[in-house]
Amino acid sequence: MSTNYYFIPDMSNPLSVYGEIHIGKQSGGWVFSFQGYDYKGGVVSAEVDRYAGLSVQVETTRLVIKDAATWFEVLEYGTIKDEYGTHYSVAEFAKDCICSKEDTFNGRKLRVHAKEYGDDPDRNWVDAEGYSFSGYEFS
Repeated sequence: MSTNYYFIPDMSNPLSVYGEIHIGKQSGGWVFSFQGYDYKGGVVSAEVDRYAGLSVQVETTRLVIKDAATWFEVLEYGTIKDEYGTHYSVAEFAKDCICSKEDTFNGRKLRVHAKEYGDDPDRNWVDAEGYSFSGYEFS
């Protein structure tokens, strides 16, 4: 069983042009894996009013999130929710969703993507604080 978590930036947040941003995924037997980003900027479609069906194209700036410290700064300026619609404060997310960097699951140590699949700065890595990251798209 796994759960994906998303960040919805406040409308005043420049990141709001990205819409809903994937934070990461918690899967049984694995440490929480953050989604890493190194989006170089460009034109993206942004839904302005989903009820009226209006959309625009917006020039964006670079989105770079490669460590947990940056994610926690970003999360202060929007809403955190899981794929089932449950909302979390930053403190709840940090405590309940991420748990710890290493823990046990059914008596076994949790697995870390970078250790299982190799530490590659573009694909899977562990940040300076020991948090697991992936540059791949999650399912």
